[in-house]
Amino acid sequence: MAKFLDASTTNAMIIDIIKNAKEFLFLVSPYIKLTTQYKNYLQGLSLKNLDLFLIYRSDSKLDLDDEKFFLRNRTIQVSTCENLHAKCYLNEQNGIITSLNLYEHSQVNNWEMGVLFDKNEDPSLYEGAFNELKLILQASKSKSLAAQVPQTRKARYIPEKKGFFDKLIDATLGPKAGYCIRCGKEIDHNPNRPLCPSCYPSWSKHANPSYKERYCHHCGKQRQTSYEKPICYECFKAEYQYLE
Repeated sequence: MAKFLDASTTNAMIIDIIKNAKEFLFLVSPYIKLTTQYKNYLQGLSLKNLDLFLIYRSDSKLDLDDEKFFLRNRTIQVSTCENLHAKCYLNEQNGIITSLNLYEHSQVNNWEMGVLFDKNEDPSLYEGAFNELKLILQASKSKSLAAQVPQTRKARYIPEKKGFFDKLIDATLGPKAGYCIRCGKEIDHNPNRPLCPSCYPSWSKHANPSYKERYCHHCGKQRQTSYEKPICYECFKAEYQYLE
């Protein structure tokens, strides 16, 4: 059953949701200023093969230290959403809907509350929150922090242990367009998000990273690709270099 949380317990349970995430994690907060504790836990997630979505309000600004943190941790997919007011934190098993922003001042000084729910015990509540988060993600705009890296640096790609194509770590590819690997529609070039907003919900029902798709995210030609390998071999060989 859903559980009421006071301010201190809300903060503690958000940390638990971050620590226990294994497949995916949504962090939706209009305003963000991360504490050192939150940064440490998010840093630890970089070793896991999961999708991490952080969404904040489009008319708010990131703290400079937070921007530097996200630049160092490219596995965190940062997006902005216009008129965002909801605060929700959710992994594949638990979620919290709350008044609490991921903002240091709020966590220390404000009178907050929240509701904790479990996928197994509260399936309809969990499904409703998850579906709403997917809609928020679709309405959000990817924030290309990579554009702030000096343009003299070459595009570099580092493969993780689990999979040939997973995370671009230090790519400086400029404003190049990409293509949805399922329908071929032109989208932002981001190998971490190779599906358009229309195709992502159908893929997320099963979330099979090796499911065969139809188009190369990089060139847009019909090629056999997948969510974990969104770029065809010809484009990969021509465009990317490995760090020694």
